[in-house]
Amino acid sequence: MISKRFPLCLSLILFYHLGSAQQKHVSITLDDVPFTAWSEQTPLKTVEEANAKILRAINHNTVPVCIFINERPLIKEGETDARIAILKQWLSNPLITAGNHSYSHLNYADTGSSVFQDEIIKGEVVTKKLLEGTGRSLQYFRFPFNALGRDSITKATMQDFLKERNYINTPFTIESSDYLFNTLYQQALDKNDKAKAKAIADAYIKYTLAVFEYFETLSQQQHHRQVPQIFLGHVNALHADYLTTLIEQLQKKGYAFTDLTTAMKDDIYKQPDYYAGRYGFSWFYRWEHDPQKRKKLLQTEPEPPAEIYQQYLKAIRTVPAN
Repeated sequence: MISKRFPLCLSLILFYHLGSAQQKHVSITLDDVPFTAWSEQTPLKTVEEANAKILRAINHNTVPVCIFINERPLIKEGETDARIAILKQWLSNPLITAGNHSYSHLNYADTGSSVFQDEIIKGEVVTKKLLEGTGRSLQYFRFPFNALGRDSITKATMQDFLKERNYINTPFTIESSDYLFNTLYQQALDKNDKAKAKAIADAYIKYTLAVFEYFETLSQQQHHRQVPQIFLGHVNALHADYLTTLIEQLQKKGYAFTDLTTAMKDDIYKQPDYYAGRYGFSWFYRWEHDPQKRKKLLQTEPEPPAEIYQQYLKAIRTVPAN
């Protein structure tokens, strides 16, 4: 009897593990759409091509993405119409959900509430106009730098304002400092150093996968299951060239891609955010009520490679002012 039942038991175990692997979901979100990551001196054609590449990657892989838009960079003498046309390409894509990222990417922790409220209102004008007739609305907001306020009072003030304007404050669970890698990647491209650019991109993918593994483990430890993750990335040169690679690697890790609305229906996103302060870390830490436990968790998260980080610090010290 044992010999006959064992294969059945083994099959059930394998089925359980395969089922668990298939239940890993992630929602991809991209901030700073469509120009914020580039300097004012960047040729329009360069940014047009980068945005087009990212959209092609999204379409090719059929991945739903929520984008968070800064409208101030849309306005540039002689280019405004062309810049708005790029945003229209994003918003006309059925895989794309629109979000407000404030007008000019100010840090709310460093501004007054009235100034930041104006930022929110000014940041929705063009986007709402472009969404007219599409059947879709602008319902998500993400704070630049994920800085929800200096303290509990400023945080509560802006949360109330968002509710008044029918916005959903958008969390994230995973980010992998792509802005840091992108600075070095763009620098390598500017120098036509393709080997270095590839090495930086490879390091970014490797680090991102390590961060995903960390939060998978944290999800299991804290919530005894794999919660739907929300990944925060940016529209930049690095993702223009390597978003498909990242998507493919996540698929190999057993991830399915879901839209933000579906991800946020999970009860995990109904938990209180206990943190009040200027730091923009993952909601996994914000869901921890005990500040000391939160601090210990933060200390265990993987850091970008030390060599990459030092190169980044050197790069930003030598970048000329616009």
